[in-house]
This record gives sequence, structure tokens and C-alpha cells, in this order.
Amino acid sequence: MRLGSIMCQGICKEIMESTFILADLTKPNPNVYYELGLAYGLNKNIIFLVNSLSTNEYLNIFKSAWGESNAYIEFEDVYSIEKRLKKLNLKKNLVLDEINNNKSNSKKILILENCQSSINGLYKHVLDEIKPEFKFDIDARFPLTTQEKSSFAEEDWKKLETQTHIISLNTELKTLIEKISEAKICMIDTTAYKQVTQSEINPIMYFCLGIAHSLEKEVIPITNAIQPEITPFDVKGLWHIFFSDENSLKSGLKQIIPKIVIDIHKEIVNEPYSKIWDAFLLNQDRLSIIYCGRPNTEEERKNRGKRINIDSWDSKTVSEASFYLAQKYTTTEIKPAPPQAKYAFQPNRRNEKQELIKKIKNSLIKKYPNCIVIGSPDVSDYAEVLLAELYNIEPYDKKTDLSSNRTERFVFHKNKLIGNVQSSFYRKSTKKEDNRVDFFGLISGYCVDNTTYGVLTIAKNPFNEAGKIMVLSGYTGLATFGLLQLVTDVTIEDSDSRVEFNKELKEQIHKKYDKTSKKPFSVFVQFEYEKQGKAIVGDDRRITSVSVISTHPKK
Repeated sequence: MRLGSIMCQGICKEIMESTFILADLTKPNPNVYYELGLAYGLNKNIIFLVNSLSTNEYLNIFKSAWGESNAYIEFEDVYSIEKRLKKLNLKKNLVLDEINNNKSNSKKILILENCQSSINGLYKHVLDEIKPEFKFDIDARFPLTTQEKSSFAEEDWKKLETQTHIISLNTELKTLIEKISEAKICMIDTTAYKQVTQSEINPIMYFCLGIAHSLEKEVIPITNAIQPEITPFDVKGLWHIFFSDENSLKSGLKQIIPKIVIDIHKEIVNEPYSKIWDAFLLNQDRLSIIYCGRPNTEEERKNRGKRINIDSWDSKTVSEASFYLAQKYTTTEIKPAPPQAKYAFQPNRRNEKQELIKKIKNSLIKKYPNCIVIGSPDVSDYAEVLLAELYNIEPYDKKTDLSSNRTERFVFHKNKLIGNVQSSFYRKSTKKEDNRVDFFGLISGYCVDNTTYGVLTIAKNPFNEAGKIMVLSGYTGLATFGLLQLVTDVTIEDSDSRVEFNKELKEQIHKKYDKTSKKPFSVFVQFEYEKQGKAIVGDDRRITSVSVISTHPKK
């Protein structure tokens, strides 16, 4: 169970999918405050509703928001709500401030204490005692990958700065949100101190809990078991630390801290990948994976009917990408599209090319606005149409002399290919020694002596601005899979070795990639490989080294 994820189903899912949120704060209902916290953390447009007869003493924290957003309705009955809603400009962003979530750089533990508590200060005291004495039995209890072990440092835990903030009736909303967004770990006191009814729980503590969950902080809810347990239903199934004295509090924290620290280090390892994938997958319902098949030979058509051959490396790339992304982004559907072979144009059919281009454009607008295309333009129509649009050239142009006009695209030169290929990014070479990739007139890479190349392209969808596209154009299937490794933590494994791509190499790409740019960003990558000589059937090549040769545009 991830501590920093949104736990409740139903209403929480509806909040994530909504544009405007109406929050009735007439009563200090902790469930409503928790859901309001989720809405704040998700930067939703919020409209506050309060009955004119309300005696809720926990409203002060939101009054600054009402003044700035003007999204506050005091009502007498349901008809007055409807009347005043019509006067609001619902196109306006009604959130107080856009949340600045410092998720990766924070080195703070934030303790949020309840002003009603008589034991404030205990949590920090216990943490200060734990820090120097705690030992992490990493291998025995939490098996890590080699990459995670290399980045793990026990000293990082001791360096985390601890801050305490007491939540009172006069807490400032902006200050509270800033403190939560700047924290790495949030410890929140969710105890019901007034000992009367659920309505008298301090609901602002649950508002904080909602914000922390929506910002994916590592959250530790703490409840004093001496007080009566009154837990709102939205977080009833959430893991808590229940303690009765200092020793039981220490025991609870020691149980959960190893998991938290390892989660933090996994975030550090994955941060370079997140820079790219967040743009694709955060707040998106679906990411499509489009991959290509190979045209069947006459003999295959007789034996297999209309089924399409799929390159083994492409198949591996699809499955690895699907598995990796589905694990990291659980709220987004990762859906591979049916494989499609490169279209074989018939010389006697007029307008055939324009019809295909129109069909692909419509698919990228409606069906696949957010997608990864696995395959180079010489084997994938989607790669052909997308890249041609991005670089403002005519698709399926096989006549232009690219020997002197190469600066507008990359070009694969191959002396052997299945079928009569039409592509603006492919030219037939006369001999094997001329097999190469020309990269925007900047540099060429020759595919000889166990060396192959690939071009990774990331851009906004040129046909649908709401979407993002990534094209993995490998000169070979092995290179296509290698390109995936540059943007994930996928590794190749065999019985003798485990190849891990150099982290600095990946970060070099991520530093140059600007996710806000409207221009496509392409990376030219060289892969060296060896044949292991073990496979009786199949491809046993293994990547041994990788180098970024160039980028376009250069930065």
C-alpha cells in the first residue's frame, strides 16, 4: 500500500474527474474537509457553500480564498444556491493558488499538530531520538534492484529536516498549503481530542490529510489511542499509527520508516523518467501504444491468413513499456493498439495516399491523442505521418534528393528491406557498407561492426494539442528497445549479466528535453551490441554500450 496515494474510491474518483467542486462547509464534517483537501491538491475549481445560519468555527482558514476567488455562496435554501451560481463566472479559475508541489527536491519532515492536543512536541521528540539510532536492514527486509541499492544512503534519512506546525482556528490557508507542498513526509495528528461527537473532530487536520494525499506525499496519520477512536469513513481503511505512550509511538514509526525511506529513494531513481512521463500521463485517461507489423509473404498469407508478423524486439518493447507505465501511473489506462503493417500503395489507385494520411490524422485526433509509436517511418505509417507533420515535410516522399538536403529530417539508409517502401525518412543504399542514419545534416552514424542507431522523438501531438507523442525509431528492433530503456528503468537480463544504462546518460537527455516547448525534440543514439551465441532459435543480441550522439534542436 502506498502511503501517499488517494485511498477512497467513489467520491474521490469523481473529484479527480471533475472540473468544478461545490463544497458545503455548513457543518465541520471531516469527510467533506478531506475531500476538499483532495480538490485543492488537484488544483480543482472550488466553490464554497455555507448556510447563513452556520455555526461552524472552522471556516476562518478559507476566508482568504473567498475574497480572492469570489467563489463563496452564503445560502438560505437550495433556490438561493441556484440563483447565485448563475452569477458566478465558471470559466474563471476559482482555486486560490496553483500548487507548487516540490516533490523531488524536498528534504523536510512536516509534523502537523492539533491545537486541541495536550501532547504537542512529542512527535518531534520521538523522531529526533529515532534518527541517530535507526538501522536499515535493506537486503533482508526490502529487496532492491542494483540501481536502487547504489542510490540508497542511510545518511539521507538523518539529514531530513523536521518542522512542526500547529493547526489552529486561525491558520493561514496559503501558509499551510506551502508547508505541505514543500515537505517530503507529512505526519498528521488525526486524533479526536474533544471526545464528544464526530462533528467536533478538528476537520482541518483531515483537510491537510487530503492535500498531502493528492500531492502524493509520504503521509503518516497518527492517532492517540487513549482518546476515543472516531475515524471519518473516507479514511476508515487508511493505515494509521495508533499509540498509547512514547514507546508504542516509537515502535509504530520504526515499523513504517524503512518503507518510507525506500519509497523516497525509488522516487529519486525515477525522477529523470518522471520528467518525461508526467507530461504524458498525469491527468490523462489513456495512453495508446501504436506498433507495427510486417507484411506477410505469399507463403505466410496461405498458412496464416490475415494475421500479421510482429518483430520480436518490437513485441518486447510493447510489453515492457506497458508493464512499466501501468505500474507507475495507476490511474491511466495503458492500451496497446492492434498492430498495423506498413501500407502497400497500389500504383493504379488515385488519392490512395491522401486517404491514408487523412485516416491516420483522424485517429491521432480522436482515438490516439496521447500515444507512443514503436517503429521507424520506413515500417510505421503513424511514425511517417507524425514526423512529417512535425518537421513540415511531405509524407511518403521518396523522390527528393536527400544527399544535399538533409537538414530537415533524419534519414535511414538501408540496402535491404521488405516490400516497396515509400517514406520521406528512408532511402535505399546500394551496398551494406553504406547503411547509415543521417541526423538532420549534423552527423551520420554507420551501422557496421555490431553498431546500430535509433532516434527518439518527443513532441506535442501536432493534430491534437491536448496530447503528447513519442516516436521510437530504431534502425533495428534492438535499437527500438534500447530507446525505450533511455526513458524507463527497463533492463535487459540474462543468466550471465544485467545491463543497466548509465544514469548520467539518461539525465543528459532529460536536462535537454523541455516539456513546455512546442517544437519536437529528437535524440540521436548509438548502441553497440554483441551476439551471445547461445540461442539456437531467435535473436540473442545484447546491448553492451549506449551513447547520445546528438540532439535536435541543439541546446
